[in-house]
Amino acid sequence: MHPKVSVNIVTWNSIKQLSSCLEAIHRQTFQDFQVIVVDNASHDGSPEFVEQCYPNAVVIRNTKNQGFCRAHNQAIRLADTDFIMPLNPDVIMTPTYIQNMFSTLLESKAVGIAAGKLYLPGGGILDGAGLAVSKVRRQYLRGHLQRDDGKFNAREYVFGADGAAPLYRMEMLEDIKLGDEYFDEDFFAHKEDLDLSWRAQLLGWKCVYVPTAVAYHDRSFKPSSRKQMSREIKLHAIKNRYLAIVKNDLPVLFLRHLPYILWYDLKILGYLVLFERSSLLGIVEFIRILPRALRKRKLVMERRRVSSNYMIQWFR
Repeated sequence: MHPKVSVNIVTWNSIKQLSSCLEAIHRQTFQDFQVIVVDNASHDGSPEFVEQCYPNAVVIRNTKNQGFCRAHNQAIRLADTDFIMPLNPDVIMTPTYIQNMFSTLLESKAVGIAAGKLYLPGGGILDGAGLAVSKVRRQYLRGHLQRDDGKFNAREYVFGADGAAPLYRMEMLEDIKLGDEYFDEDFFAHKEDLDLSWRAQLLGWKCVYVPTAVAYHDRSFKPSSRKQMSREIKLHAIKNRYLAIVKNDLPVLFLRHLPYILWYDLKILGYLVLFERSSLLGIVEFIRILPRALRKRKLVMERRRVSSNYMIQWFR
């Protein structure tokens, strides 16, 4: 009998975080799971640590850094389960996290994604309560850096789930995949969770926020700390903003919000020219990938199952 959930971890020099992450997995009240670790050519002993201390985990060793998207796609293809949980190694789940996410998804076949309540280390301050997107097409984490005052204690539908610890229905992933890619590998890393959630919404899948599923996330890339990001991640962040829009936006909604989008992008361009010229290469890379992105857009739009009136509720 196959396990119900596959917990998939992508590592890249993550040994300092792995022990706490894996211990929390094995303390779960829900035990019908498997663990797959895909290592992106770490040189800190991450895969050896997993093999030695958690011999039941499946370990895939890549010979070079394949990025978040391709590595997670490797794990999803290998998994033979009904549900997939991509889990960042910097996340520590409380014992009922998987159980509460899993039980929620079982309640409705229309829900393809569950998002939990993530705190920053120490608790009290939220890392995020689901993924949202503004009318300028900027993704953000609901409640990020806010004190948890009860505002996010209700289960509700949200736009999407942050990629740190979502639970996906495998049926949904098969439905929304592009070719053999669940996460779009052109994204490499960053905003791939936005793209997947947006695509899922367009194809009629809902995402539910589960406040009883609690975890702690020592986030490496904070929305408020762009200066601390690597040059490569900054480049991908620029490229992937435009990839997500080109692939998923609806013309009527884009035009409706165009003045806000143009003003926002003018500010982005000004910032790059003045302070971060290396990230202008992200725009060059986007233009290079654009024909492929338009082909993927065609595949999505041919199968779109929701109206623009439904989608507009998410852009606030």
